[in-house]
Amino acid sequence: MAELSRVNYRKINKDYFDKESVHGKLRMVALDADGAVKGIHDAVDYNKWVDGTHVDWAAYEANGWNCMVQIPKFYYKVEEGSYKDFNEVTRLSISE
Repeated sequence: MAELSRVNYRKINKDYFDKESVHGKLRMVALDADGAVKGIHDAVDYNKWVDGTHVDWAAYEANGWNCMVQIPKFYYKVEEGSYKDFNEVTRLSISE
């Protein structure tokens, strides 16, 4: 197996996780029957749109919209090899 290079891990804080990581980029959206985004909900109060206006739930249902979680595109990178005295090492990293 190939020798894996040394990884310089970094410490991240909650602010990074909430704003920059894949998990921090999840958002609640209103979708029509064709899957088109009709609105984005506020991150804290789903009864509001991202611009601060209130969601009219009667109109929401009348239009046949669905509230879904939008997940940003990301990928996992998997490397297999050895590192120093360890054989059959698998390293998994996530895109940013």
